Amino acid sequence: MAWDRFVGTFLCKTELTKGIFRVEFAITADRPGYGYAPATPGDESVGLYFAEEGHLLDTHPSQAPHAHGGWEVSEDSRSIGRRNFTVRSFDPDTRVMAIDVARHGAGPAIEWFDAAQPGWRLLMAGPRCWHRPPGAATDHYYLLADLAGLPALARILAATAPHIRVTALAEVLDPSDLEYLPAHPRLELLPLVGSGNGVADSRLLDGLAALPPPAPASYQWVAAEAGQVRAVKTYLRACGLDRKNCVALGYWNATEH
Repeated sequence: MAWDRFVGTFLCKTELTKGIFRVEFAITADRPGYGYAPATPGDESVGLYFAEEGHLLDTHPSQAPHAHGGWEVSEDSRSIGRRNFTVRSFDPDTRVMAIDVARHGAGPAIEWFDAAQPGWRLLMAGPRCWHRPPGAATDHYYLLADLAGLPALARILAATAPHIRVTALAEVLDPSDLEYLPAHPRLELLPLVGSGNGVADSRLLDGLAALPPPAPASYQWVAAEAGQVRAVKTYLRACGLDRKNCVALGYWNATEH
């Protein structure tokens, strides 16, 4: 899959809840071969290429199998890794992108965000989007997420038509994290507080299994720890649901946490 390259200049960071913060970037694409066009509202994700002290990594042309559509990042000792994050919003007039981040554990991304100063720059790439509701035939969404998937769940919820019934299971560490989710007129929110997210066993599957089985025409979207996503996906298959109506994404892996 080809990814566009673009540059984000760090503007600010805002704490939203105990578990989620927002970082804002001014997006530029004024280099040859660079560009950004936002995806359809949903679980839009972009890749962020981190380097020490706000250094902007370079790229070079490449036809290697792992290259993103004809380019890859140049070798640089200041590179500290890549992570994918949900785009919560993008203003085409100001070209400001808001990325919401779940704070759980540590790593190069969290450390970069905590240290970032206005003017620091990041190489970015994308976007990608997996959310694909089947259309008018479906009037009930099941949305399941832990903290890592909560920003994408929030964006999907905000874009969901008001006549759609939504059952959302949100596994968070603090009740304040639930306040992050936007309102929806037909939302049934089933909170799972204090479990999963790298601190305890997840209850996502138990929460889903306690409900009546989803109807065949329902749409299911799952974004959480990879092992839990596999378990939920297996359960949904056992319910005899159409796999075309299910999107299941492993946002992180407990074995690497």
